[in-house]
Amino acid sequence: MDRFARLVADVIGVPMALVCLVESSRQVFPGMVGLAAPWADARRTPLTHSLCRHVVTSGRPLVVTDARENPLTTASAAIPELGVVGYAGMPLTDAAGHVLGSLCALDTRPREWTTRELELLQDLAAACSAELRLRIVSRHRERARADEARARAEADEATGRHRAAPERSQLLLRAADALADTTGLADVSEQVRDLVSSDLKPVYVGLVLVEGGTPKRLRRMVDVMGTTAMERTHETYTLDADWPTARAARENRTITVTDTAQLRRDYAPEVVETFTELGLRTAVCGPLPGTVLPLGTLVLGWDHPHEIDIVEQAVLASLAGTNAGHPPPLLVRPDGAVERLTAHGIMLFPGLTTAPRVEHRVLLPPGSLLLLYTDGLVERPDRDMDLAIDEAAGLLAAHGGRSLDVLLNEITDRIAGPDPKDDIALLALRIPTN
Repeated sequence: MDRFARLVADVIGVPMALVCLVESSRQVFPGMVGLAAPWADARRTPLTHSLCRHVVTSGRPLVVTDARENPLTTASAAIPELGVVGYAGMPLTDAAGHVLGSLCALDTRPREWTTRELELLQDLAAACSAELRLRIVSRHRERARADEARARAEADEATGRHRAAPERSQLLLRAADALADTTGLADVSEQVRDLVSSDLKPVYVGLVLVEGGTPKRLRRMVDVMGTTAMERTHETYTLDADWPTARAARENRTITVTDTAQLRRDYAPEVVETFTELGLRTAVCGPLPGTVLPLGTLVLGWDHPHEIDIVEQAVLASLAGTNAGHPPPLLVRPDGAVERLTAHGIMLFPGLTTAPRVEHRVLLPPGSLLLLYTDGLVERPDRDMDLAIDEAAGLLAAHGGRSLDVLLNEITDRIAGPDPKDDIALLALRIPTN
């Protein structure tokens, strides 16, 4: 670009020449000759110093004999700051014809530009535009290659994560199944030990369990990776305490902590102290399934930012119950007895696990009634889900003879109430008696 500026200065016979590209708030000089400091060092000026901006605005050449007397340019700071008096600028365009700037000849005195000089400047501007187009294409090609390389690296990283995903999901699914069948603290502790050596590689594995009494409390078990002062200081706390572990058990859902700012905003000061003492950057608190309340909360912690990917989210969420939003269907038999259909296999997409899918079949005899429903019908923070399911079963038994639309409205109104906290879907099926 400097070469084009030198050609203009030599061929036209001017002390200054610029290859000027005009941006929204400034003009830059990829090519220049004869410009004085400090503009020569900066290779740019504000638009207040720009005559080339008029070429971009109009899309046409601008030829000025004396900028001090031309109404378009008389107020330009280019006159006192850059010493511009005579000016001739030709548009520089991209492949689509958009004007990017100007190739201009500048004189420090009034200049009567000849037709030959303007023709030569126009020819040089055409050549300079062609060079700019080549550079634009080259830059786009470089960016495309960089984007391709970045996308390839991200794809390789994702491939690596997902290759390990089945093993991680298998481990956690086994832990979920085992924890669902535990009968005591020793059993829970034994199952948690398996997580320590997993591919998740947490630096901290903790377990707090719900105790009876009023108010209900959480008691921390000894960390399987070794005791810490924190576990002795905060061995017990109430279920309604401002701890993420208490919140996970109280709300029966997985709680993820990613930074101390979140802890300071949402939890008690001692939680921040504990997080810092353990050297954690990320923690996941997953509720352990129980009958009325969760049995407790399992805590996995990392000393680095750990992204919980979609596979881990799905599997950790399964610790709160493998039904994952699908409570057991209710079957009313012809004699009026109501049965929960609790048998099911793994409720995750088959591609995430090598475990076989299991089908369960139930014969619906004539006169029976089947109700399927989502957890929005029966799950509320202030009510036990099992009791709500029993209430729905009682309504089915008492009013099963009503038309299905009336029956479903009755169940929804009585169980979910006028202000449900979640979306609700119900499906009812009645088998005719003949």
